[in-house]
Amino acid sequence: MTQRAIAENICRGASRCLRRRWRPRRNWTGSKRLGYTYFQGYFFCKPTMMTSQDIPAEKTVCVRILKEAAKRRSLNVHRVEELMRQDPSLTYKLLRYLNSPLLGRSGEVRDIPRAVRLLGEKEFRRWISIVAVVALASGTDRTGTDGGNAGVFL
Repeated sequence: MTQRAIAENICRGASRCLRRRWRPRRNWTGSKRLGYTYFQGYFFCKPTMMTSQDIPAEKTVCVRILKEAAKRRSLNVHRVEELMRQDPSLTYKLLRYLNSPLLGRSGEVRDIPRAVRLLGEKEFRRWISIVAVVALASGTDRTGTDGGNAGVFL
């Protein structure tokens, strides 16, 4: 079946269609004429392998958690959890740290509130300070840019 026949059969009744696995520019313009709305393929961006094993933390989330930790004498665990859920890399780093065999803990830590309680408020503040300084000192965020946060001040 040709692309024209597929487009006529599928895209006619649908409000939006997806065209996958195509490369040349002429296919893109022709596909648009056939009624395709969404496109997926190497024409826009070739997939690349990640070169680093570290997932950078989001700078703005780090700053918000630092502010939350410094704001009160007693740490609001629910607010910290809410903020950490915005950045999976922070959660991963915290859980990886607490589940490290070097700490000698029995049982696996799987959630943020338990991790914060096990670590303790003082140690959590120290940990987030270190992670935030490293994140803020690095030149890039997850998007590969400086994230517009090069001038963030605490």
